[in-house]
Amino acid sequence: MAIVARLLLLALTIAAFGESEQKDALKITVYYETYCPDSENFMMNQLAPMMGEFNAYPSWLTLDLIPFGKAKKVGHNKYECQHGPKECAGNKLEACAINELVTKQYNPLYMRLVNFIYCTMTADDQVKAAKQCADQTGVDYKKLMKCYKGPEGNKLINMYAKRTGELQPPLSWVPTVVFNDVFNQTQSDAAQKNLYKVVCELLPDQCL
Repeated sequence: MAIVARLLLLALTIAAFGESEQKDALKITVYYETYCPDSENFMMNQLAPMMGEFNAYPSWLTLDLIPFGKAKKVGHNKYECQHGPKECAGNKLEACAINELVTKQYNPLYMRLVNFIYCTMTADDQVKAAKQCADQTGVDYKKLMKCYKGPEGNKLINMYAKRTGELQPPLSWVPTVVFNDVFNQTQSDAAQKNLYKVVCELLPDQCL
């Protein structure tokens, strides 16, 4: 009986700890396009500065970037993007950057990823700027381009197309920002004006 009681107490303790961790964590998902002016504005004037408010990348924050937007599939591994072929190329480039710096890492390199995206978005041709931006931000350019030019890049874009299509309600504005996997129009709109404020409203203890 004592053993059962101890196990029950342990289970309750673990559950409480997990709930506490969940309350102290925040996931930000961003549905965006690489040549969309509003997406560029959000990335450069909201996301990057918000992350810069913290001395180091916060362990409680998960960044989930989805570079696809309102693109439409027109054939096998072929898409028509809202801002033309350059945007399709830029979306694939950033999909590969996310894969190299986040998905394949034990400890995701979110700051490096955002710095790379910031750098490429300042260029007229993001793919041509990739080498210089990779060198400046510590990204492995050879691995990045191997992904971009190969089947892995197509696989990633297909995956982001699927994820974008699964968003409910369906994507109607780019960028759309979702917190903790629950879409809230008011929060998404507010994040595009002051992301840091929204983050602090959701996790006030992290912004003291």
